[in-house]
Amino acid sequence: MISDDLYKQLLAKFKKSIGDMDTETNPEDDYYKQFILMAYADLVSDDISEEQLESELGQSLIVLYAEQRMNGVDIANDKTIELLRNKLSLISKGDNFYYKSKRFLK
Repeated sequence: MISDDLYKQLLAKFKKSIGDMDTETNPEDDYYKQFILMAYADLVSDDISEEQLESELGQSLIVLYAEQRMNGVDIANDKTIELLRNKLSLISKGDNFYYKSKRFLK
């Protein structure tokens, strides 16, 4: 699940991406939270590791995904999201394979 520190980083990036420059906690933050959590959950279910989602590229993907969801954009046909999702999924699978093979060779 998403840590509080990661959520705070994502919320700050999300607010900047939609033009909300207020750094204080506001009631609309709860509205934004649902999109961030939905994006995170969807991406974890796409075989992207939490380690990759916490990376700078992963955070950018979560913010873009959440913003597009909030705007009602069709996520399935967004080429940028598809590219980033596939890249992070492949990196996650490669890392998983590497660590499994490393344990096997010992």
